[in-house]
Amino acid sequence: MFEFLNGMDVALRRLFLAIAATLTLAACADPLEQVGRLEDVDIAEDATMVEALPAPAESRPEGGFFSRFFEGGSAKGATQGGTVSNGQTLPYGEVGVLCGVSDRKLGKAIARHPERGRGYTLYDSAPGSTAPHSFYVTGFDDQCARQITGALVMFGSPSMHEQLRYGLPAESQPVSATDEAYETLKRRVCGAARGKPCGRGIARMEKNTVFVTIYENFASNPRWAELLLHDGELLAQGMKGR
Repeated sequence: MFEFLNGMDVALRRLFLAIAATLTLAACADPLEQVGRLEDVDIAEDATMVEALPAPAESRPEGGFFSRFFEGGSAKGATQGGTVSNGQTLPYGEVGVLCGVSDRKLGKAIARHPERGRGYTLYDSAPGSTAPHSFYVTGFDDQCARQITGALVMFGSPSMHEQLRYGLPAESQPVSATDEAYETLKRRVCGAARGKPCGRGIARMEKNTVFVTIYENFASNPRWAELLLHDGELLAQGMKGR
């Protein structure tokens, strides 16, 4: 998703990010002040429990691109050891597991999903930089952050994904591993058919599901990486392109 960002020039993209960051964090100086407690989150008593999805072949590589992520991507609630040390820089395409480092040492919180309640937070280690550098995502069940490298990293909600995915002619959009995994998850959570929006169940989906888009360059990107996170776990990852 977020294919439309590739058409922006650098100035417009910087303006977009500035506005997005302002809207996300303008509520207060402390980026964690607006995070609600778990007991404040309204969850329907008949909410459907979603099992971990069997990922497509692209989602679970044995080595190479994104393989390090899956060293720490095991069962829900498991305690994981880190695969990277604090301050280590990873090449683009590798995802590390960073444990034992407080959130305030990860950088500036630039995005949160959902805005209230238990969820994910995206940290930028070098705000304002357009060169590839470290970003971190917290909110996993093993209490360890995921470290990635990119020039631009963004969260995308299920609602945004559906607007982009279902709002354009299907034949113009290649189907990625994250697209396939979302279709399976959407069917379980919302009961929606393939290629159809979640509908009334989107509020439940928004509570614990988010896409992470990772761009290697701040300007043109013919391809980019995408992760799909749900309920404290990674469901799928893949590459997307124009």
